[in-house]
Amino acid sequence: MVKDHIVKGSMNHYELHNKRTFTALSGKELKVSRIADTIWVNGVQVGGKQIIYNDDDAVHTIKSSLSPTTTNDELHTTTIEVTVWDSSKWSITNAKGETASGATVNLYASQADYARGKVAYSGKTNTAGHAILKRLVNGRYYIEAIYGNKTNTFRSTAEPNNGFYMGYAISGIFQSDTEVNTAAKQNNAAPGNFKWVDLNNDGVIDGKDYYGLPYESTLTISALTRKNRG
Repeated sequence: MVKDHIVKGSMNHYELHNKRTFTALSGKELKVSRIADTIWVNGVQVGGKQIIYNDDDAVHTIKSSLSPTTTNDELHTTTIEVTVWDSSKWSITNAKGETASGATVNLYASQADYARGKVAYSGKTNTAGHAILKRLVNGRYYIEAIYGNKTNTFRSTAEPNNGFYMGYAISGIFQSDTEVNTAAKQNNAAPGNFKWVDLNNDGVIDGKDYYGLPYESTLTISALTRKNRG
């Protein structure tokens, strides 16, 4: 609703101080939160990029709509939500398996950091299988999930090679014999087993198809939540 975002009058940047409240044209209450020059309204961050700027006026973007927000909402930070699935529970009716509660999710700033064991952020999945990692520095992160003795990284060797672990990348789970018969040839291909990425597209899964690990990654954007369903 447009009127949720409009306040009568004009004010300068310094009047948007922490905990100040305004009433929008719709009657909606809007609360300003401020840390240094970073500003939130009802928890939604005001974007740093200015659409219009001159000596008298400045127009900024916001990260999402204010309509569903309240003055009690927590401040949005750069967040990743990762869903972990236990593929060993695969069945015809559970195409990905079952979500895994209590799994560990580690984020690495690079694949080289993964090989060194240098974790940037870590968290556990909740009862719905979601790990929510907040207050991240913007950038690309490589995702490792660990659930008991299961993981989403499949190393080809016990030790890194030239500073990196290499291995197969998962492109999904075989759902039927038809998928097995039409996919690139690989060992242990069967419904319910992992389907590997055919990197060189030669129709055969072998050592030429190794990727740097972890294969799965995500790029964060300031003050937004990115969901990786896996």
